[in-house]
Amino acid sequence: MRISSRRILRSTTAAGFAALIATAAHAQTESQQSEARAQEAGPSGDDIVVTATKQGAVRLGDVPVSITAIDQKMIERAGMDSFLDYVRRVPGLGFQSLSAAGARDDIRGGRRVNLRGIESGFDGVPTVAYYIDDAPIPVMDPKLFDIARIEVLRGPQGTLYGANSMGGAIRLVMNRPEQNLFDYRGDATLKVTEHGQEGYELNSVVNIPVVKDLLAVRAVGYYRFEGGYIDNIRAPDASGKSQRDRDINDERSWGVRVAAEFTPTPELTITPSVFHQNTKIPFGSGYDSAYGDLVVYDRKVGTPERNHFTLYSGEIRWTDDNWEIFSSTAYFRAKFSSIEDNTNSYYHYGEIEAGQTQLALQDINSKRFSEEFRVSYKTDRWSGVVGAFYLKEDRFFWQDFPRADGDPDLPSFFNGTQANTEQQFAVFGEGTFNFTDTLSATAGVRWFTGKQTQDTQFYYDGVLDPVVGKGSASALSPKLQISYKPDKEKLFYVSATKGFRPGGPAGAIPTPLCSPDLAELGLTAAPTEFQPDKLWSYEAGAKMSFGRRASVNLAAYRIDWTNVQQTVLLDQCGFTFIGNVGKARSQGVEAELTLNPTDRLSLTGSLGYTDAKFTRSNPDIGVLAGDRLPLVPRWTLSASAQYSFPLPTGHDGYVLADYSFRDRSLNGFSSHEQKSYSLVNARFGAKMSDKVEVVLFVENVFDTRGQLYYYRIEDEGNLPPSLRDNTIATRPRTFGLTLRYGL
Repeated sequence: MRISSRRILRSTTAAGFAALIATAAHAQTESQQSEARAQEAGPSGDDIVVTATKQGAVRLGDVPVSITAIDQKMIERAGMDSFLDYVRRVPGLGFQSLSAAGARDDIRGGRRVNLRGIESGFDGVPTVAYYIDDAPIPVMDPKLFDIARIEVLRGPQGTLYGANSMGGAIRLVMNRPEQNLFDYRGDATLKVTEHGQEGYELNSVVNIPVVKDLLAVRAVGYYRFEGGYIDNIRAPDASGKSQRDRDINDERSWGVRVAAEFTPTPELTITPSVFHQNTKIPFGSGYDSAYGDLVVYDRKVGTPERNHFTLYSGEIRWTDDNWEIFSSTAYFRAKFSSIEDNTNSYYHYGEIEAGQTQLALQDINSKRFSEEFRVSYKTDRWSGVVGAFYLKEDRFFWQDFPRADGDPDLPSFFNGTQANTEQQFAVFGEGTFNFTDTLSATAGVRWFTGKQTQDTQFYYDGVLDPVVGKGSASALSPKLQISYKPDKEKLFYVSATKGFRPGGPAGAIPTPLCSPDLAELGLTAAPTEFQPDKLWSYEAGAKMSFGRRASVNLAAYRIDWTNVQQTVLLDQCGFTFIGNVGKARSQGVEAELTLNPTDRLSLTGSLGYTDAKFTRSNPDIGVLAGDRLPLVPRWTLSASAQYSFPLPTGHDGYVLADYSFRDRSLNGFSSHEQKSYSLVNARFGAKMSDKVEVVLFVENVFDTRGQLYYYRIEDEGNLPPSLRDNTIATRPRTFGLTLRYGL
């Protein structure tokens, strides 16, 4: 089945491509050829316009902040579709991905992200803020279709983005409805993954001008089927035969996004929108890497996961000469449900007998309301923004461990609920004064106050073990910066910025179940609260462009981090709590380069070096001075090359290759490391007409098993060594064909 399907795809690709070339050859004119070539001349990296400063659209090269910006053209050309596709292009970014559906980490959607070594810990408060437009949400994974721009702000952004941005912030900027333009675009993709199944994608967007100069609507829809590639090898039956369940980890997702733009006056714009996405998988992508490649051994039940979220948002913008008044109101809802198979670990530690299955059922619901109101002002001498922010979030977590022996007369081995609430309020301001045409000073401050509560009702063998926790904090986060711009193409700056993260309930631990682990730490009970942490970041940077041919962005930084919050794992019972583990320091350099040697050749690259270590020991939980922070790669590297060329059809084609490297990083739960790896992707695209484009691609050209997650059971026990490793890796080599159509 797999072989014949792959042959069908390749033969269909070749035949379809030849037919399209033949058809389009009759439809081109010299003027169309000239227009297509002109469109290939994209802006240099510093010419991309960003809105991350919350003071309107600004050219990237004029912003004295370290920002990686990826525009829509590059998103589409490089075939970016998910979180994993763009984070590899950001210098100094570390991450761990547990599941396409989000796994059970409700705060971050199953994805841990750190920038410049400021790592949150598995269950900790995030250190990187995540936004869709101006709405703060958890690090979900919206599909990247009809996205205007991705902006990644590196370094503390506490003045403008709040307490969860100690390491930085990520913004996905959506395309807005366009007045007086009817437009339609769509694409379809067919692909085949080696060692696995076929997959396909469908995307479409339509922009409708409902009332001229007054109302426009933009609607986006998409569907994904990602073929599975993990096989389940069953234990031999009585005759000695072993069954193989193939490709068990497929993924299905779909989404709808609708936005309207109402402009009753030239100064006033009102933009309501709704965005919904649904993702489900029948089996996780982790495999028994010591047992074999892309296989698990004798999983008796499926481990389905489902995650769906809805974001309702409304923006109101009023502009007049030098002023802008802006309001962003958002309501975010998410629901996650899953079944985990914990049989291996429970059997290993003797909690269940051979042949039994230990499941964990869980359900998570979260609701988040946020409001940000701000006023910005800009003249030749002064510019600035002041505003207020409010957030309220409720999260409810339910979990049940049914008895592995199936005895209906006894209660569940473990079950319970956990309800969390959080409220934040902040006021902020940031202003810049231009002493001269070349010298400027910026100062900003944010005052934050917040509180959290946690009510846990855990039952261990039917016995209630309740835990109630709470936490509150207030803080000031200042920022100072000097920038020097000798001419339009060069910018130099230095800055000092404070980052802050509130404390809160430490996480509920069932004492009867986890008492042996707690005793190893010298504890009779787990801490009920953890304290705030803070940092100071010192940065020097330069942004230089040389016409349209080249641009270089450089930054060097040092971050001193105190009272560091990290996750403490209790190995045997499997629970975690958040504790303050001491001090740390992160220092490094980053570079981003864009070269356009000719109008048809474009080269980009980024390099990050991050040295992040603890500077104070906490031997009770195994942290020693000099230890590296978890999940922080020392080196990150990315590069891409794109060359466009004329086709006999009169339009242009292009070839694009990109490379990324991630250094090894320490696993957050053990001394084991996630290994370093490199990925290479290649794409060939051809414009068949003004409306039709065909793209052939190969992702993960060398079929690399880049580790996105790795964990090994260290202790001796019942499991053989071949079943103690669990790995989640990059998707194997994938071949595909995309057909795009647009008016």
